[in-house]
Amino acid sequence: MKTSAKRILNPDPTQLDREWVLQPQLMLEFADQLTTKRREHDRQKALNEIADAKLSARIRSNPSKYKLKSVNETVVKNAVMSHPAYEKRVMLLIELKAEVDLFANMVTVIEHRKRALEGLVSLHGQKYFSVPRADEAGTQQLQNNRTRRVSSRVNKDRKSRA
Repeated sequence: MKTSAKRILNPDPTQLDREWVLQPQLMLEFADQLTTKRREHDRQKALNEIADAKLSARIRSNPSKYKLKSVNETVVKNAVMSHPAYEKRVMLLIELKAEVDLFANMVTVIEHRKRALEGLVSLHGQKYFSVPRADEAGTQQLQNNRTRRVSSRVNKDRKSRA
């Protein structure tokens, strides 16, 4: 199920039963997507660390190939960070982190939606969305007014025909 942000942010107060049924489905959908994105992020982070360690070992074993005069921690770290593949890996990790943050925010939004639905149900229980109704005397008065209007129209039609 792919649900739009507009649909999530605008629950229909006239369909509260359907909105309540949809709520756990939404939470599951986005929690699953969040889990998937976190897994991708963690996997990429681990791959980056492995690649950095391998590159660091290559640099230490052959510093002249990387045009290094000395081999200390700072020099090796800077050499790793200046390698072209490093930037690509870091940018990919940043993008994955942004996706994780997006899905984490969606899960938070869905939790807020749940609280909003609870408020709507409470208002519904208090007859906030009820249709105004006239009491018995008001109903009788409306009926009498309607009868008078119809009678006056009928009388006008009879007079205009005569």
